[in-house]
Amino acid sequence: QDDRLLIVNDFLKTVELEYSLLPLKAERIGLDFNKLKGDAIALEMNAENVMASSEERLNPDDRDRLSFLQAKSNMEFLDRMQVLVAQFKDTHFTIQEKMSRPMVYTGLRFYRIGGKIIVGAIEKKFMAMAQTLSQVDYSGIAIGDEVVAINRAPDEKKVEELKKFIGGSSEEFIDSSAVRSLTMRNFNYEKSRFLTITFKNAGSFKLPLFLSKPLKSTPRLDTIVY
Repeated sequence: QDDRLLIVNDFLKTVELEYSLLPLKAERIGLDFNKLKGDAIALEMNAENVMASSEERLNPDDRDRLSFLQAKSNMEFLDRMQVLVAQFKDTHFTIQEKMSRPMVYTGLRFYRIGGKIIVGAIEKKFMAMAQTLSQVDYSGIAIGDEVVAINRAPDEKKVEELKKFIGGSSEEFIDSSAVRSLTMRNFNYEKSRFLTITFKNAGSFKLPLFLSKPLKSTPRLDTIVY
């Protein structure tokens, strides 16, 4: 908790001193920096800490469980920082971890077209791997098909959930980025290794999520554990 609070306070202090658009954001989008600061600090004060006794640390089974809980805690903190930055609604104002989290991807790309979420691209290599792994025929999924649900919930509900992570100066940009993030992102990871996507014409399919780990980059061990 002390480390998290140090990071949050350091970030907020830097913004207050160096982010020249802060007065403009208060005027244009009604950004209340003092409230934002108080809410961010309160979130970290109330966030759960992963605690362990020396006996638990020596037990292999407990070590695995604690490693997962620590990784989950790290992912949730990084997500909270992304939500914090997104509140400034600035496309060019972002933060990045020193070691970036890898992307997860299904092999499909979605776009907002005519108010609907549409399959805009299908990467055959990914889909072939998914088909081999799952023994499911994905050939019915076609470009132009409409997406109606994600994990059995309305697709727009998932889009709204992702919007809070997207920094952007226009609602159109935030929306299109959230739609793209439905199948490819490195934040707000799913709680399982797959997505169940329901298409208007093709029906429902369970699609595995692939984790991108470039060979030349140093992997984040906490992400791999998670």
